[in-house]
Amino acid sequence: MITARSEASLSTLGVRALAVILVALVVSPSAPAAAAADRPDVPSKGAFVQEGVRQPVSERRRQPATPDQFTTPQATRPEFQPAATPEPPTVERCRAQPDAHVEPGDLGGWHINRYGWCAYGEYYATGRDSGTGEIIATLRADFTVLGYGNKGVRQFDYLVQLDNIVADGNIAWDRSVLKATVNECVDPQPSTTCMRLPRLANIPTWQAVNTYAVTFQSPDPGSGTGDNTAFASTFVDLDFSTPTQPEWNWEGGILKIAETRARYDSASYVGSPRGAIFPEAPLVFRVDGQLPDRDESARHIWDALHRPMITLPSWLGKTVPARLTRMYNPAMNDANRSKSIGQCEDFYGKYDGSLINCDEYPFASTYEGSKTGADRNNGLERHSVRLIDASDNQNVGRDLENTFFRELRILDGEKFDVVVDGLG
Repeated sequence: MITARSEASLSTLGVRALAVILVALVVSPSAPAAAAADRPDVPSKGAFVQEGVRQPVSERRRQPATPDQFTTPQATRPEFQPAATPEPPTVERCRAQPDAHVEPGDLGGWHINRYGWCAYGEYYATGRDSGTGEIIATLRADFTVLGYGNKGVRQFDYLVQLDNIVADGNIAWDRSVLKATVNECVDPQPSTTCMRLPRLANIPTWQAVNTYAVTFQSPDPGSGTGDNTAFASTFVDLDFSTPTQPEWNWEGGILKIAETRARYDSASYVGSPRGAIFPEAPLVFRVDGQLPDRDESARHIWDALHRPMITLPSWLGKTVPARLTRMYNPAMNDANRSKSIGQCEDFYGKYDGSLINCDEYPFASTYEGSKTGADRNNGLERHSVRLIDASDNQNVGRDLENTFFRELRILDGEKFDVVVDGLG
């Protein structure tokens, strides 16, 4: 049975149980801080702006406000501790990366790697007088969103942080509501199967406690065949309102401020049998041509990509792909290796395999390998084989299988690019 749980009251938040499990953890707020006295700057170019208009009070009837309209019950929790991942994102690192900056129409942020994603930007709620059009109230905040994948469980952690929160104008800021919502919507998109969990707090509370942490988990399907993948779109939105001042009309409503894609899997052949990654992170396998224990492999790959006419087998108009596709099929991996070894013996003669190996590119563990590639391309042999130092060949092979495929949870059928550094 699918369940949903939050440290905040689910009945208050109106959360429904959907296809993923979500646990929300919120820092317990301390005493409210006073709003800043200085008026914020005019919204900068690229900021997310929510517009509001104040009508004369006589034109709208005031409605009594209930306490949960401007603050959500909070629960004390320990300090936020996301799951351990390679190079986890931090607020400081994120905000130092220009690619992480988001603005309306460009919400993708920056993928540090498959286990780390972040986005930052500026949010404004500007209130105007309906008669003069003058801005008479402004709320401003710098937001940062951090996302953490996982190498051990089907789990994502997200942290929303608001900094430099400045409020000015004739608004009851202690009875206003700024709502930050983290959403996960399962594929296919557009989806109606979404888990949405907000934090609602007034401005002084946000100024006192400026973070909100959420954890999403996907149920483990248990034993079985296949990779058991589940994909989703995860996004964050902000919404400001003044429930105790109905003369204010905040147009436009919810603003989506950041978005990424997420994948859960239970593939046992990539190390830990369960994990969660950001599939839009670039996948690049790099070989360093300046390393003496990998330089022969690097030169072979570089020649295959940039001078295919000098590589074997040779044919007029030969090209070799730089974008490859992982193939997890032990029998076909072996078939690629066998064909490559046979070609090395045809071209170079018999050799001592303890000292020299038959190096092949594209790799035997890809669909573009010597046999599977030719089978998929009407017999065209868009690959290269070459005898190189045995340890050099095996070092790069371990880099590919262990450091790249396993560490980054690259599944059968996923594409990646190959780049050789240090050669020209």
